[in-house]
Amino acid sequence: MTNNIKTFNASRWRSFVSALVLICAASAASMAQTGFTPGGTTISNTATSSYSDGTTSYATTSNTVTVTVSNIAGLTITPDAGAHANVVAGQTGVDFFFTVTNTGNFTNQVLFKALGASIIKTGAATVTAAVIDVNKDGLFDGGDTSILSNVGDVTSANVLQDGTLFVIVRVTVDAGAAAASTINIQLGDAVGGTPWDNKVLAASAADVRTVTAGVNGQEEARGDINATVENDALIRLSLTRTAGPVAIGSDITYGWILTNDGSRAASAQP
Repeated sequence: MTNNIKTFNASRWRSFVSALVLICAASAASMAQTGFTPGGTTISNTATSSYSDGTTSYATTSNTVTVTVSNIAGLTITPDAGAHANVVAGQTGVDFFFTVTNTGNFTNQVLFKALGASIIKTGAATVTAAVIDVNKDGLFDGGDTSILSNVGDVTSANVLQDGTLFVIVRVTVDAGAAAASTINIQLGDAVGGTPWDNKVLAASAADVRTVTAGVNGQEEARGDINATVENDALIRLSLTRTAGPVAIGSDITYGWILTNDGSRAASAQP
């Protein structure tokens, strides 16, 4: 009778130990796939337990379960629906600033399409320059990488996990741009709702995307900034009168001078 009980309990014990190994493996896998664990990291886990059948005590240690963290790609571009200070017709050197972030868990690169195709302009303006701001000083420098005049796709330098690229897009506002109209500069063309970040790549002519795929494939993103054209005609009204002394009781002649101090033609109604 006693032997039968021990045999039954030992059988249950072996099943329990097997379950521990499975739990250990699942735990290691869960730990490995946390969003901030770098790809390629090795995580090991071991479970120990003890058991008694009332007479004899048993102890065991499971096999060591090792899991390697997978590479997961990710990409964001900010701002989304950002706002630029108002501009005026004919204004030159208007800069739009974007930040591109590697949100994957491994070092990756970012690809921009040839001849500025990754930049989508809407409104009365012309894109005159666009670069990866290599030294991140907010200026156009000789060491910056053009993403407008490039005849082939541009691949950035390595971007570390959570690292960033700065992109500057410069435009000239058309001289005939209408007041209250909007100029929009879009970097990338990821679809769906905002934020347009960490999107599975749907290859198109205007992508901004990761170069190396993770287990989730390649990712793309999109950002955009609006600027409103304001009326830059500045009308100044000056009062003048006839020079020299005027006798009491005499008529005094006053005149008005209407001056346009703005940078574009304007008309005024009385």
